[in-house]
Amino acid sequence: MLNKQKTSILFSSNTNNEVREEIFREAGSVICDRYEEYLGLSAVVGRSKYNALRSIKEKVWHKLQNWKNGFLSKEGKEVLIKAVLQAIPTYSMSVFQLPQRLCHEIEALFAKFWWAHQKNGKRVHWWRWDRLGQCKGRGGLGFRMLEDFNKALLAKQGWRLLKEPESLVGRIFKDKYFKNLHLLEASLGKSPSFVWRSIWSAMDVLKRGMIWRVGNGEDIKIWGQKWLPKPGSGCVQSQVSILQNEAYVNELIDTDGKRWKEELVRLVFEEEEANLILSIPIRGGAVDKVIRIATVNLEEYSLAFKKGSDGVVQRCTTRRGLGWRRHEGESFKANFDAAINEAEQTMGLGVVIRDCNGEMMAVKCANRKCRSSPFITECSAMWEAMELCKELGFWEVWLEGMQRKLLMQ
Repeated sequence: MLNKQKTSILFSSNTNNEVREEIFREAGSVICDRYEEYLGLSAVVGRSKYNALRSIKEKVWHKLQNWKNGFLSKEGKEVLIKAVLQAIPTYSMSVFQLPQRLCHEIEALFAKFWWAHQKNGKRVHWWRWDRLGQCKGRGGLGFRMLEDFNKALLAKQGWRLLKEPESLVGRIFKDKYFKNLHLLEASLGKSPSFVWRSIWSAMDVLKRGMIWRVGNGEDIKIWGQKWLPKPGSGCVQSQVSILQNEAYVNELIDTDGKRWKEELVRLVFEEEEANLILSIPIRGGAVDKVIRIATVNLEEYSLAFKKGSDGVVQRCTTRRGLGWRRHEGESFKANFDAAINEAEQTMGLGVVIRDCNGEMMAVKCANRKCRSSPFITECSAMWEAMELCKELGFWEVWLEGMQRKLLMQ
């Protein structure tokens, strides 16, 4: 059913008058010459992306005019910038890639508001805005850099397309832009929409923060894709030999799907990579899965991906946690813990892996059905810790938990 009172029609310049009149007679809707916005976003974006999106800058400017700058402390300004001003462009940035010029002009408004004493007052800007955008631990104030935050939000949309390919927008984009390819192999295409162009521009951020977890190996290319659990690129560095350049990982797996073809692996790859591949566990019958390995990097705002969930692994570098005790040697330490929610009959598991210097290497959170006792729950957390270490290739690991009885056994 079509609600004619809420429906309007916009015709392109290529539509002839006869077609327009026929559609108008059948639909009986209002014909408009311009279609400004839909759900708060520009429905039609022309060649000038700046003109189409500069209303965001105007909203920020109008908000600043309503505040009495002279009566605000630095703490108050910091809260207003982070909680109010920087929230204004967030919705648009999650769909569109804002022009660089527009981002810089909006940040200039933020900087002017931060340094000025009075409404129309001027003051020297002692620090650049990008320096203020560093975290407080590095001497900044943690303000968002709009370009980087924009890329993080668009990469998040790409992650949703990757994890929810059967959604409506996922099916539309796949049919139009990467019908016979994987999302990570998609190209920009001919005459792309502004939304797809924006998401595609952030694919490099998405690729840098992901790695394949081997299942049956049918979706992972041996060369050119990240599937090795090692720091750095995560890609195979050995030169192409014996197998084709476009070969898939399933050619390295035995027919029963439970073990590697060791002889072939050692022929194709150098010794270090061969040993690493043979150490990767194979889940017989399981499909290949993409997991996130998010490196904490303020410039790329990978903190946008730092919400842990089941099946999501995050590798990061951050400061040493409080209460962490240094262990001997050069090995890693895995701290694990669990908690029971009796009301919902579930338990939450958490694992943190650090190196010998206390730098965090990986974090994992998961929810499971509740077990019968705290001891069994702690055992499940320890199992998750060992599974995570195995996936990431950490073999010399100290395990530390709250149950002394468990560790003694």
